[in-house]
Amino acid sequence: AGIQRIGAGSPAINAASELFDEVDLDIDAQSREGIPDVGADEFSDEPGLQNGPLSAADVGPNSLIGLRPLNVSLNIPLGEDGWPELLSETGAFSDLLRLTPATGILPYEPNISFWSDYARKSRWFYIPLGSTIGYSENGNWTFPEGSVWIKHFDMETVRGSSSRTKRIETRFLVKTEFSVYGVSYRWNEEETDATLVGEDGVSFDLSVFEGTTPVAQRWSIPSRSECLACHTLTGGEALSFNTRQLNRTQYIDGVEQNMLQYLSDHEFLNQHLDDAHALPYFARPDDPHASLDFKARSYLAVNCAYCHQPGGTEADPFDVRPHRMLEFTKLIDTVPSINNDDDSLRIVLRGDAEKSTLYLRMVAEQGFTRMPPIATSEIDPVGSELIKNWINNGLANHQFYSEWQEAIFGELAETVGIRENDADFDGDSNEIEFLNQTDPLSGSDSNRVGISHQDGSTRLSIRGGHFADYQVETSIDMDNWEPATGDTGRVVTIPEGSDSVELTLQPEDISAINQFFRVTAKQR
Repeated sequence: AGIQRIGAGSPAINAASELFDEVDLDIDAQSREGIPDVGADEFSDEPGLQNGPLSAADVGPNSLIGLRPLNVSLNIPLGEDGWPELLSETGAFSDLLRLTPATGILPYEPNISFWSDYARKSRWFYIPLGSTIGYSENGNWTFPEGSVWIKHFDMETVRGSSSRTKRIETRFLVKTEFSVYGVSYRWNEEETDATLVGEDGVSFDLSVFEGTTPVAQRWSIPSRSECLACHTLTGGEALSFNTRQLNRTQYIDGVEQNMLQYLSDHEFLNQHLDDAHALPYFARPDDPHASLDFKARSYLAVNCAYCHQPGGTEADPFDVRPHRMLEFTKLIDTVPSINNDDDSLRIVLRGDAEKSTLYLRMVAEQGFTRMPPIATSEIDPVGSELIKNWINNGLANHQFYSEWQEAIFGELAETVGIRENDADFDGDSNEIEFLNQTDPLSGSDSNRVGISHQDGSTRLSIRGGHFADYQVETSIDMDNWEPATGDTGRVVTIPEGSDSVELTLQPEDISAINQFFRVTAKQR
């Protein structure tokens, strides 16, 4: 049961034009006697009852009415027993050949895809009607029993050619009362259906071409116990379903919108989000607008943090959760648990990837086994190059605050050089000077925001450091500040290869006559 409304792209909107005498009330129980049926429903607001046709703004995913899809009848159990032998028997897809999900199962795309040996992935989710997700900005979300996530894998038969692919595997992850459970279906050669894989998993070779050279790629469907090695309570169970992964735009029912805001507005979350754009997000490795540190930390959070955090399963006790400041991750200068008899190695040695086991594990060099260790046989060329560049260049001259403090203030580091002090009386604390990479002993080196006006808009140019987050905030009284609305209030970083970032304030961003704006800097 539940309320259903037509989608924003439905051909029923504004399609009808006749008068139907037998229809006395519309779906909102409002009288429509004698009113031409000019749309799928007559829409009116109390008390004036100004009737008019529904538009795309009134219905479907673009409306701000918290409506959820109906429950879907899935033929899957909440445990290891009773799974259908064929994917077509699960009820998850209304059209298996086109991979069209059943009504109530929605597509989603995370900001960063976990590395899966060149595979292309499609994802869907289902949250039972009447249940909500326990939202957290920085922590793991919690999910109601019966929630389902589906991930489908296609492999390019020719590397780099998205038009030539082969269906390999479709996975299910199901939330039980106390944990999660995962199974996989392997597609047949005809790509017409997929068969349930046994609990031990299976490995097989795929024939692919790198250019004109045929190669055999090993593909491993994980065992059910291996699924639970990653999908842990500590790791968040549904690994890609969190604030930073879903804070992005995607097409839902033909409308481009923020996925996180959609979940909030349609009551999937247990709390309402006023403006999801202003919340944290992950930066993709190819994001031209993000700092190198932002991209590297995002990659590590997605590909490593489910094990490498307090309570995780790995021996090296570093913590790469995205909200942890770099100096508290235990990455930098930490002695690794395994060093292959080379005492000069560190988990990350600033400026030297070849002495950093974080990188050596990714590329399986110098005798190290490769990470991640499960269901993968191919090195991620983009991710490994990103981390190598971050270590060799991004971190080469990076200082933690305590190191910078000692270098600048010397014997006065613990007095004049404390974070909250303003040593040069320019209005910026020492910590802000550290983040902006300005001189804390020169009052003339402070304001890093330039303002210009053009064609009715206001342009902000922010000069700063590459290890800081910058955000535009607004206020009408200069006492109460909040992030600016929409993309203007989205956190930004100084792009790789630049010393500044530019933002534009449009007229619609200004909602009051006396409205103030400021730019805040916070340590990443």
